[in-house]
Amino acid sequence: MNEERSKFLIQYRFLILNIISVIFFFVMWYVLAQYEVVPYLVTPQKVIIELSKEPVNILKHMLATSLRTLAGFAIGSSVGVMIALGMGWSRVILALVNPFISLIKPIPVLALIPIFILWFGLGEWSKVLYIAMGCFFIILVVSSEAIRNVSKLHIWAGQALGCKKGEVYRRIILPSIIPRIVGGLRIAVTIAFPFCIAAEFLGARKGLGAYLIKAEVHLTISKMITGVLAITVLVILFDKVMNKLVAKFTVWSEREE
Repeated sequence: MNEERSKFLIQYRFLILNIISVIFFFVMWYVLAQYEVVPYLVTPQKVIIELSKEPVNILKHMLATSLRTLAGFAIGSSVGVMIALGMGWSRVILALVNPFISLIKPIPVLALIPIFILWFGLGEWSKVLYIAMGCFFIILVVSSEAIRNVSKLHIWAGQALGCKKGEVYRRIILPSIIPRIVGGLRIAVTIAFPFCIAAEFLGARKGLGAYLIKAEVHLTISKMITGVLAITVLVILFDKVMNKLVAKFTVWSEREE
């Protein structure tokens, strides 16, 4: 009984601190905008008024960005996970892919946008493939590090107990690398949105990137902040969903809620 009460008090205290943090953020925002401490910053009231003017339009742009991001994330992460599992299964695949990982690690993905425009144009597929490439790089790098960190003692212990290669992979390697891979998926789905916005900056009719560019052209600060808040909301929602999936598929690992 005391333990349950203690958990309740900890959760209650954590919730109170979260609320205080949010209130402090909006108060600081209002003060900085009202007294023009930060130039071209509008108050939260003006952003709320902007949201009330065209909620349907903003939702359409949010939907367009979400669909592009999901498509790119699904393609890039699925290919990345398959290669990662292959790397865990075969050291030959690991040796073949490892130089590629060492090559792509230092490359900033944003620097590849001009090349993607030349190769694929400004169409929808160009944006989706660009997002997929960014997610693929993240999954591949995270997975390679996960495989490197698998305990050799556990593998040797399994082999000493008579486990064959398939059993070692299923019982030792997979449980060790899957939590890190799904953690990489959570990172990838968060990073996928900046990739999508960057791609939309270059010539999209719909999407939050296009919404922000239009607001910048007309110097509508309230619309610009509204677009940034909409992106933030999408990232938080997708991160929450991925967090639930991570908890579901890694029930055997120790995680702090």
